[in-house]
Amino acid sequence: MFKYAKKSYGLFALATLFMTIGWVLSVIAIAACNFVSVEGVNEGGAFVGMGLYWFKSPQECVFLTLDRLGGSDNAPYWRSGEMNAARITSAISSVWACCVMCLMWMGVCCGCFHGNCMRKTTGVMSMGICALMGGIFAVFSSSSCSWGCSMAAGAYCAVFSMLSYFICGIICCCIPHSKHDNDDIAQQGPPAAPAAAAATAPAGDTVAVEKTVNADGSTVTKTTTTHPDGSKTVEEVVEAPLIAATVGDEKV
Repeated sequence: MFKYAKKSYGLFALATLFMTIGWVLSVIAIAACNFVSVEGVNEGGAFVGMGLYWFKSPQECVFLTLDRLGGSDNAPYWRSGEMNAARITSAISSVWACCVMCLMWMGVCCGCFHGNCMRKTTGVMSMGICALMGGIFAVFSSSSCSWGCSMAAGAYCAVFSMLSYFICGIICCCIPHSKHDNDDIAQQGPPAAPAAAAATAPAGDTVAVEKTVNADGSTVTKTTTTHPDGSKTVEEVVEAPLIAATVGDEKV
C-alpha cells in the first residue's frame, strides 16, 4: 500500500469528485432533448427545443427518424456535419472521462494510481476531455439552428461539465509533490549485493571455499566439494602466520 501526505491525497480526492461531476453533467447534456431552445419552425415541425438526438415539443421529447422528417431534403438534423461533429466529440469525451474517472476512484479507494506522475498525466487528460467536450457547441453553427437557437438546460450542463473537467485538471497538475510519492521504491531498499557464485569444477563438482582468520593470525581454508551424486569432500588447510626471526646479523 502506498503512503501519501494527507494534503496530496485530499486534493486528489477532490479532483476525482470534480471529474465525476463533469462526467455526470456531460451525460445529461448529451442525452437532453432541450440542449438548445429553438426559435421558429424547425425540421418541418414546431419544437421548443432540440438535443443531439431528439427534439422537445411543448408536451414531450420526440425522437424523429429520417423517414418521419420527410426525407433527406428536410433532414439536415441527422446529416449536418456540425451536428455529427457535436455528437462524435461529445461521445468520445464522455467515454474518455468515464475511463479516467474509474481510474481515479481506484486511486482514491485503494491508495494507488495517484503518484506524482499519475497526477500530472490525469491533469493533462482532463484538459483534453474538456477541449473535446467543447465540440458539442457545434450545434449552434448547424443548419438546424438556422432559425435561431439559444442555450437551454443541456447546454448549461455542458458548460458546467467543461468547467468541472478544467478544475479537475488544474488540481491534478498543481498538487504538491509528496515526500511519500516514492515510498514504494524506498521501502524496497537498495538492491541486495549478489552472493558470491560458487566455483564449478570441470567434472560437474561444485566447490565452495571458506576462509577463516583466527585470533593468532593463522588462516583456515575450508574447501567443500559437492559431487553430482550428492556426496561431499571436505578439505581443511591451516596456514600459520610467518614469524620474524633473527639469525646472527640476518633477519629471517
